[in-house]
Amino acid sequence: MFKKNGILPLISWASFDFAETIFSANILSVFFPLWLTNVLGGRPYHYSITYSSSLLISIVSAILVARYADRHGRRKSIFMITVSLSALSLLMLSTSNTLITALAVFFLVNLFYQQSLVLYNSLLLSVSREEDRALSSGVGVSIGYIGGASGLYLISRFSSSETSAFVVVALLFILFSLPTGIFVKERPVLAISGVSLKGIIKDRQFILFVLACLFLTEAAHTIIIFMSVYLDKVYGLTRQGIVAIIVTSAIIAALASPLIGGLSDGIGVKRVFNLLFPLWAIAFLLVPLLPETFIYLIGIVFGVLLASVWTTIRPMLIILSPEEETATRFAFLSLSERTAAVIGPLWWGLMVEFTGYRLSTLSLAIFPLIGWLIFRACSTRLYTEG
Repeated sequence: MFKKNGILPLISWASFDFAETIFSANILSVFFPLWLTNVLGGRPYHYSITYSSSLLISIVSAILVARYADRHGRRKSIFMITVSLSALSLLMLSTSNTLITALAVFFLVNLFYQQSLVLYNSLLLSVSREEDRALSSGVGVSIGYIGGASGLYLISRFSSSETSAFVVVALLFILFSLPTGIFVKERPVLAISGVSLKGIIKDRQFILFVLACLFLTEAAHTIIIFMSVYLDKVYGLTRQGIVAIIVTSAIIAALASPLIGGLSDGIGVKRVFNLLFPLWAIAFLLVPLLPETFIYLIGIVFGVLLASVWTTIRPMLIILSPEEETATRFAFLSLSERTAAVIGPLWWGLMVEFTGYRLSTLSLAIFPLIGWLIFRACSTRLYTEG
């Protein structure tokens, strides 16, 4: 296992999963929004508008940047440029002292961060073989969960202010990205005259896969955003109880990711990915019926399901992509996931207003079921291989 590529390139690649979850957990979820509203006098909508607009621009620019990286075989070098620009912007953010300046700089921080994620995912090709690709992806997911939990705890405990947290996160982001830049050797691909965006859009199998992923990741993003609210409103848990459930879910996800990856390599990643759709639907149908005595089961089940999605989605895309277009196609997947991160939570929030928490959660089952139908509509190529 990993003999051809070696364990060092894989761990070096996965170290960015560690870096980026430290970044997202601390900057996007905690310190920047708190600093913006409590210190600079901003309102929540300032953060929402800036984050959403930078996300929108990043989706468009990611397709163009990834296309350039594919055409010129520079995925790793451009990845390191985007990481460096994001970290430098974060250091600039720590010196900002007005609301307008902070919002403008944060726009750049998130823009470059989102670019780095797309290019990083494309480098999975360079550290894995077909027979161990899902396991390699699972190792990255596992290390990412560890980074998110440990990084959030340590930085919240030892940073004296939000701006000092920006500096620490920027340094850690660079530090844990460096192994990817140093020890990962980019896999050469056949030189081509260009990457055709029209050709990708006309690839029916790929577009159906991306659309199926949109409905599947809607479920995942909704759970990530609203699990704490559900546990509070339905079960009346304290903050400590909610944290305990979420930490349990993260630990389970970290442990399950390599196991799911190994299973996927053994029986075929397409078979495992195909099973995720009905499993997510069943989970959403059963969760509203669970009594409080089974509350930890919620964290365990969704920990495994989240780990399964993030572990298998990358090798699935690679199966459906020519090597010379991998980064560009990951940019299209990013578009799907960002759309899902808006639609799923919006649906759940509106349903809560009309039906309550339990029925709104039950209604989420429709998304993976729709995604399953779309995924099954992909041509027999998905089922004749592996």
